[in-house]
Amino acid sequence: MHRDDIAGIALRVVVAGTCIVCSWQAIRFARIDWLAADGTFEGLQKAVSMDPKNAALLARVPLTRNENGDNSPEVDEEMRQVLRLNPLDSRILIALGLREEFHHDSAGAERELKQAVVVDHQYMPAWTLAGYYVRSDQPDKFWPVVQHLLLLDPLAVDLRPLFDLCWRETEDPAKIASVLPRRESILVPYLQFLVQTKRIDAAALLTPSVLAVVERSSTSDRDQLLNLIDLLLEKDRTKEAVDVWNQLVDRGMILNGKLNPRDGESLADPGFQYPLVTRGFAWKLEMPPGIAGRIDGSARFELDGNQPEKILMLSAVAALMPGRAYRLSWKSDSTRLASPNDPGFILRVGKLAECHPAQSASGSCDFEVPAAVDHVPVELWYERALGTVRAQGVFQLTEVQLKVHQ
Repeated sequence: MHRDDIAGIALRVVVAGTCIVCSWQAIRFARIDWLAADGTFEGLQKAVSMDPKNAALLARVPLTRNENGDNSPEVDEEMRQVLRLNPLDSRILIALGLREEFHHDSAGAERELKQAVVVDHQYMPAWTLAGYYVRSDQPDKFWPVVQHLLLLDPLAVDLRPLFDLCWRETEDPAKIASVLPRRESILVPYLQFLVQTKRIDAAALLTPSVLAVVERSSTSDRDQLLNLIDLLLEKDRTKEAVDVWNQLVDRGMILNGKLNPRDGESLADPGFQYPLVTRGFAWKLEMPPGIAGRIDGSARFELDGNQPEKILMLSAVAALMPGRAYRLSWKSDSTRLASPNDPGFILRVGKLAECHPAQSASGSCDFEVPAAVDHVPVELWYERALGTVRAQGVFQLTEVQLKVHQ
């Protein structure tokens, strides 16, 4: 046989052998993956027995046993064996640290959890260490970890659990605020947390810092500050709510009017000139069944005659001076109603005044503000009057003013 033929046969034998080995290895690895993924601990153990030097696979055994509540020393040893193969496995370090905390080994718990932070600069290791310092009452060590966490700028992480952890450590809002980076991505979520948990004093303390970093074009930032205004009003802190509202107007974050109750500017948008914001001191347009409304230079409502007999149509919050006399005035157009003088349309100033704007194109009501009142809702209602049918057609308010009345 020719030498070249022999060489060709040998090459084909080598290639065929290599293919067989690769195919066998592929089948073996596929079986290992299948066993590891079948959802049973027995399958995982079989996979490990087929590939006992695979550190990632080996780590899943003690982690699974740990998740199932196995607190035996055997699991601890399995975790240490994994760490000898892969000292950078933060999952094992965290699990081992928490197990040592459970077994009252404080030194061991802190050592493993701190090492997890060293080898893994992601959020979870530092978060776990921070929780440990709260549980073990070590505030001096807790706050530096919090600062480290926040400097990671974890955009994809829900920061509310971390903020809650800070409040578990202290109820001093100034202390918490002092460790927060002055960044929009931190301060705005923290303000949202404070508003949601109704920590009004802390939210008021934080507001100047938030206003200094917010993005003027961010609707999300604007909405969080409007939520704060609503909470301030709910807690009867009207002056602070007015201050935040006016700053949002000045910064162009909302297109609306400013308020100055002392000078008689009690309604932000008396002429319905601005687009709907629906929160804070802006007009809120209700959309009840049977009524279509819009605000565009006026508040215009089209009633089909099938609306409920009593329904709120429009509202805004007015900022007032306590103990002063006021006059509510309006301009309206009811000529396109089936009954142009329908008494069912009512302008209410809280429980202080009640006027009927459809009965005249312009008019006013006078009232006194009690000494303890500094804001009230101004609302347009429709309530079918006795002896009338439900209103049908178009009703329009072009102006609602609320001024101090000398």
